Amino acid sequence: MARGYDGLREAYDRMLSTHFPAPADLDVQPIELADVPCLRVTAAKGAAGPTVLHLHGGAYVIGSAQASLEYAHRLAEAVHGSCITVDYRLAPEHPYPAAIDDAIGAYRGLLQSGVAASDIFLSGESSGGGLAIALAIALRTAGLPAPAGVFAVCPLADLTLGADSLQKFHGNDPAANRDMLSYLAASYFQGHEPTDPLVSPLFGDLRGLPPLFLAAATNEVLLDDATRLAERARLAGVDTTLQLVDDSVHVFTLFAFLPEARKTLDQFAAWAKQRRCDLGLQNAA
Repeated sequence: MARGYDGLREAYDRMLSTHFPAPADLDVQPIELADVPCLRVTAAKGAAGPTVLHLHGGAYVIGSAQASLEYAHRLAEAVHGSCITVDYRLAPEHPYPAAIDDAIGAYRGLLQSGVAASDIFLSGESSGGGLAIALAIALRTAGLPAPAGVFAVCPLADLTLGADSLQKFHGNDPAANRDMLSYLAASYFQGHEPTDPLVSPLFGDLRGLPPLFLAAATNEVLLDDATRLAERARLAGVDTTLQLVDDSVHVFTLFAFLPEARKTLDQFAAWAKQRRCDLGLQNAA
């Protein structure tokens, strides 16, 4: 941690942008949704399909819309539509509720731009996955129309860090170990109660949420966040898909060269297509 937050952010963004660059010819459009800065990318064959509203990971402290463009591009291609990746404010400069406020603002802005809620899928990995679930809870509480579904990969859903898998798999992945997560998570919620459902959606009332597609690796620290979230969602009557992959890494979908990343994105694409058919939409992508 000696380099501080700026050093962590620079290193993380450089790692993603250098090793997993977005296509050079990718059309990237900077936009604002209710004053929240975002980047929009569109599938190569156009945006006839739905819109993925993506919330990047990074334990609420690191990560950016720019660094997530390669993944956003694959999400857009998966749904034959577009992906908007949100540059929400980061802790510790902007602790809770900045991230969830920006996520709500971006969703409201997307609705105000004319995109129907039924044409929106929420997405996120790690903390972004937890934030996507928290956003779904906040939208339900506010009485806003629900998105078509939520795709959360390796979600950080319990910022009390009480999962057994955090101890069991500690050290398996240097980018996601208990000590690092504890440091970064505390930087986000600071003096706020970490069991607040908008901080840790695992503790929220999940009734009435849209369908969930959750994915995680069986040997990673946040495995139990995904499995416990799936169990609680099912008990709450939420249509829940849980995809577990063996012998992989945290946020494996970021790494396009991994077979399990390609398989999971294909499964998300099929799930999203079925959701649109279930909603009776024309030209389901």
